[in-house]
Amino acid sequence: MEQIEVWDTNNIPTDYTGIVISLTTKSTSYYKKGTLHREDGPAREYSNGTKIWYKEGKRHRENGPAREHSNGGKEWYKEGKLHRIDGPAVEYSNGEKEWWVDGQEFFEKIDITNKLS
Repeated sequence: MEQIEVWDTNNIPTDYTGIVISLTTKSTSYYKKGTLHREDGPAREYSNGTKIWYKEGKRHRENGPAREHSNGGKEWYKEGKLHRIDGPAVEYSNGEKEWWVDGQEFFEKIDITNKLS
């Protein structure tokens, strides 16, 4: 797979497929046809350990959090929206949690199992 190093991610060709090493953010990113995308792991990894999964340019991961912060925080996304039905969609490293479904935040626990299709 082709690999390039850049100081400014705005300089990535619009149709680029390959690996981009950002010298500014100290990150490694995987692109497919100009968008962040990777099938077999995180599409962006920072040197501090933070990992972000993307599918066709949107934060997305099927079986786990789409963002794992280096401090232990986690965020679940589906097709670019915060989303999780089996627990909180955001877990902060300090223990605080947020519940989201299809990008909408919920402030009280609700049963959505019969609303899913």
